[in-house]
Amino acid sequence: MQTTPLKSEGKRRRLIIRLSSLGDLILSTAALESQFALEGLDWVVAEEFSSVLKGHPRVHKIWGFTRTSGFLGWWKLWRTIWLERYDEIYDLHNNLRSHIARIFFWIWSIQEMRRGPCWIVFRKQRWKLYGYFILKGCWPRKLRPISMVERFGKTLGGTGDERPNARHLILNSQYAQKNPFLGDLKKNFICVMPGAQWPGKRWPVSYYVRLIERLGLFPIVLGTPSDLASVELVDQLKTAKVDHISGVGIWSIPQVAEVLSQSVGYLGNDTGLAHLAEAVGVRAWIIYGPTVSDMGFGPWRKESSAFGADLWCRPCGKDGRYCFRLNRKYECLGGLDPQKIEIKI
Repeated sequence: MQTTPLKSEGKRRRLIIRLSSLGDLILSTAALESQFALEGLDWVVAEEFSSVLKGHPRVHKIWGFTRTSGFLGWWKLWRTIWLERYDEIYDLHNNLRSHIARIFFWIWSIQEMRRGPCWIVFRKQRWKLYGYFILKGCWPRKLRPISMVERFGKTLGGTGDERPNARHLILNSQYAQKNPFLGDLKKNFICVMPGAQWPGKRWPVSYYVRLIERLGLFPIVLGTPSDLASVELVDQLKTAKVDHISGVGIWSIPQVAEVLSQSVGYLGNDTGLAHLAEAVGVRAWIIYGPTVSDMGFGPWRKESSAFGADLWCRPCGKDGRYCFRLNRKYECLGGLDPQKIEIKI
């Protein structure tokens, strides 16, 4: 199977596979800035993240997959896609599901005796990551992972200078002060996301309160009802009598993008909203614990900043589940003093 992009010969039908997660999906939109995406293409994505791509000028059709539909749902989806006769399929996920889809196409191409599309697979950097996890700061910089946004752009034939762009999500493109979700808020505000899927990536909520009080910026708390850290931050801000707005469980992804676009920046953990903030044009101040910015997922805007504790054991993994410390678990987060975080507006 060919694993390099084909040259553009007339109008070719192209399809991208990238199902999730929010942050990875945002980063993968760098591929849409490539010259090979000028004519547009289609995209296979998990249904819960399809709103990220809706309205994008270079995405013609979105194939939404309901992950609870299981193997049968995956088979039915790809059987339909097979009939569309795509010329090229760009697998930007490179996981078990996308491998199964490729096997489907191989079987059907034999059964129907016709050539299937060319598959271009996004190669992961596992050995670079594992070497970094094992040798920590001793791992040579030249062997550390290459930026994901650079690699996504190159996978679709770009130069590597392409960057994610999610401005199509902004509902109020003129950046007017009156926001349909914020009313007449005229203060400079900062969007705060204290939650993360993994406990090992959550900076203590009390630290966020202390930093917010020191910054003096009006905070808007983001997250879903399942983000317990966001719920806790709202409660602690109320207790501390700090004026704020809670967007927890209220706004959709496009609405969050609109709010982010009008903020002075994003403050939060290493989560998908950090990448969304940069993709809609604002800086991000990201708190790193077990991860570090040069694992390939770091901020790419020059005005953005990454913060982390100066510990020899970082990085230890993608989510902190392998933290070896027994008495001071997640010291990479608990040991990062809010006073040491310097944010310049």
